[in-house]
Amino acid sequence: MHPNGNAHVYARYLLKTEDGAVIQIENEGVLSEDSGGFVTTPKFAADASGSYAWLNSGVYAGTLKASESPEYSVEITVFQL
Repeated sequence: MHPNGNAHVYARYLLKTEDGAVIQIENEGVLSEDSGGFVTTPKFAADASGSYAWLNSGVYAGTLKASESPEYSVEITVFQL
């Protein structure tokens, strides 16, 4: 949480697809008071010669919501613009 009351989130993680491809994701955003979650701008890095290369050139927006019930989890939704 920033001193001005704004909250910021930043995460880097890997996603392994069912066909074994590994996609790097860098996701950054700010807290949206309207939704109670974060609005994010994820960026993808996939193998340029693989079947997910199209992710590298897209523009995306997303949401991130955390839950503590029944177990701590994070739900991430991504939209291609």
